[in-house]
Amino acid sequence: MSDTPYARGFYRPAPVEQVEWSFPLDHGGIVFDDPVPETRAAMALMDAVDPVFVTGLHNAELGGVYFYVSDDLTPAIEDLHGVTAALGLPLDRGEPEFAGVEPLADAVFPALSAHAMIDALVEMGVDPAQHVTAGGTADYAERFGASMLVAELPYWAHADADDVTESREKYRDVLARSADDLRGLADVLDAALDVAGPDLGIESQLRRAAVAFAGGMRANAEEAAARALDPASDRPATVAEVFSNADNVRMFRLRFGSMLARTLHVEIAAGTASPAVRSAARDLDVVLEGWYAEAAERQAELETIPIERLVGVQLGAVLSAARVAVSRRRGESV
Repeated sequence: MSDTPYARGFYRPAPVEQVEWSFPLDHGGIVFDDPVPETRAAMALMDAVDPVFVTGLHNAELGGVYFYVSDDLTPAIEDLHGVTAALGLPLDRGEPEFAGVEPLADAVFPALSAHAMIDALVEMGVDPAQHVTAGGTADYAERFGASMLVAELPYWAHADADDVTESREKYRDVLARSADDLRGLADVLDAALDVAGPDLGIESQLRRAAVAFAGGMRANAEEAAARALDPASDRPATVAEVFSNADNVRMFRLRFGSMLARTLHVEIAAGTASPAVRSAARDLDVVLEGWYAEAAERQAELETIPIERLVGVQLGAVLSAARVAVSRRRGESV
């Protein structure tokens, strides 16, 4: 299976409807207190059991493996690297998923909380409201002093994700190109919504998500542009950074372009689409087919990872981190 058919059927809930990002939040002027039912269930469970250790099972789509851990789980880092290597998967040592997060080790980052993300964005001079809408699992887990692990596993591996040799490009130029490409993506999605939006009549989770993510692309572009101007970005970019910046653009194009296209085609299939919706769908489909073709050209560079190896890394990471967390709670040395 290639990532193009995967993208055509891709779905991710809108941020405030995601189970792990629908927790209450009141920080930095951002207030949220309307968790989805699944998040309320997770909150009730944590309230009942007073957890020692909390983990989420995630996938990162394409590239390499990376982890988020709470500070107390740093003794598990060697095991996290070890299980990844033992199962033959590359680490992802390129662009962090969230700018402003300093790694604790190769491909290991502090557990992502909304509080920390807001503070980092404010420090960068970026409006956090464009990126953070609610609290995350890590925010709620902090109430109990629980250790936190998230292991991000790709369906497809690429050797460049783990290559930290210097490229011939400046990091600032890589960021600036990413910002330009993301602005172009935002233009495409916004144009479709400008034409079709007033005539969309079918309310659904897909529609809410497509609109939400389309609205976030310009904010992502401006965040990358702001970092390109940082004097610290005037350095050679690594091969991994060049790869991951380009791959982020590819990923967002395929994910969110596909979701918006399906939103339009739902209206067409239902027989309720106006001429404006049909026109927007045709124009977006043309652009999407070009993006699918570009992705397909690079398919030979990817390694499809057998599911048992992905599950193996998840299992090994959880067992290693849980051992450290339990030992810490008992006051034992690790």
